[in-house]
Amino acid sequence: MENGKRYFDTKEFRDILNRYEQMKAENICSYFDADDLYNLLLYFLFYEKANEAEYIYDYACKLHPGNSELLAKIEIRILLSSGRPEIALEKLDAIAFSEDIETLILKAEVFLALREYKTSSNIARKILQKRELQNEEIYDALSILLDCGSTQEALQIVEEKLQKNPKQHELLEAKAECLIEMRQTDEAIEIYNYLLDNNPFSIIYWEQLGRIYFMLERYGKALDCFEFELAIDDGIDYAKLMQGHCYYKLQDYMQSLTVFQGLEKKFPNDIIPKFYIALSLGKQKAHADAIEKFNEVVKLSTQENLCTIDGMIALTNLALLYKDLGMDDLAVATSCEALKNFPEYEFKQLMLDNYSLFELRDKENMTYSDIDRIDAKEWNKAEALYSYGISLFRQGVLDIALQAFLTARYYAKDKTEIDAFIAYILHTTKRDADIIQYVTGALNGKSNKLFELFDIPYKSTILPEEFIKQIES
Repeated sequence: MENGKRYFDTKEFRDILNRYEQMKAENICSYFDADDLYNLLLYFLFYEKANEAEYIYDYACKLHPGNSELLAKIEIRILLSSGRPEIALEKLDAIAFSEDIETLILKAEVFLALREYKTSSNIARKILQKRELQNEEIYDALSILLDCGSTQEALQIVEEKLQKNPKQHELLEAKAECLIEMRQTDEAIEIYNYLLDNNPFSIIYWEQLGRIYFMLERYGKALDCFEFELAIDDGIDYAKLMQGHCYYKLQDYMQSLTVFQGLEKKFPNDIIPKFYIALSLGKQKAHADAIEKFNEVVKLSTQENLCTIDGMIALTNLALLYKDLGMDDLAVATSCEALKNFPEYEFKQLMLDNYSLFELRDKENMTYSDIDRIDAKEWNKAEALYSYGISLFRQGVLDIALQAFLTARYYAKDKTEIDAFIAYILHTTKRDADIIQYVTGALNGKSNKLFELFDIPYKSTILPEEFIKQIES
């Protein structure tokens, strides 16, 4: 059974996928063997289509009720994709699987999700020591090593295997992924161009090349790659998604709008297309339509009464749009609502710079600079909210930024720089009656930011009353 992404590129799999989509469109029942169902599941999980994955599980239960290993593997894959590796491990331990390569890879992925990197990488090494491995199996095991952070080891293994078979495509792909991880992107691009010279109609190679260019923030080159991919097969939703992101980054908001509207028609319950439709409308100053679409995002993201990053950022953008329309009170009220939706997890993207309306980031539209910022340290809530406040502050929406800084202050252990921003906003918005405690906090913490904001030379011995007198004069 082939379970790698490159299999999705083959005519065999595209025929299976087309048959599946036709079955659902016509509301009929068709037969799929166990391998076909499992590969369909992997496809939908790769493209984060959770509803389709659940449908595959239900359909597998009907077609193959006695195939406990298939059903267990599907369930484990779904658990992994939904962030429940502990339960996935329990399922894995409860069933006596055969020790084939595919099962070993699945075990390694479960331990990887549990961040038990040593166990996961040891399984990958065990696979690589086996004889007569398929190239696909070598690639999957090397990918595990890469994900465990053993990039140099993976590259060394690839280089050794390439000496025996220098033109083996899967090995060249694995080498390219090692190079991408090591930021040696020129060499990785060279490999994919070589692979495309030999197979110019490969969806995967165009897609991987596009991803590299996107991460390098070379959006024009990335767009070319994804449009070549769509020229080969215009039914690839991932390529359309990335095409839309490229247009948005290139500030071609009309084209971005068109692409994401097409995706919304196909996936009416997906948040990303709606979100970027709203962003594209907002960038074109179509405020009423953008507000309507962001409200749809908020409604969709809060269906289960959960605080999500989608809902928080959508509410933030609503506040910014209201502010732009001069509806200041509604803007502040909406920004407060956004802060109430601050998520328990997934808040790290607030560390990223945002200009005007806030983007919704995920693994698909992250760049190397984004990854560097997020991975710089283990950010906490206070730091994320502080960064969020600074993004708003830079846009000049001081009353909205104030709400963010006040919330950040609640969580922060060191409030020094937050107090500096609050003091500046209170002074600038003529609310000096409350300024003394924040000036005092900033000065006690030896904040240079306070002096920078007020454009005053730093003086470590200045008293709060003296500072306030100086800024008032």
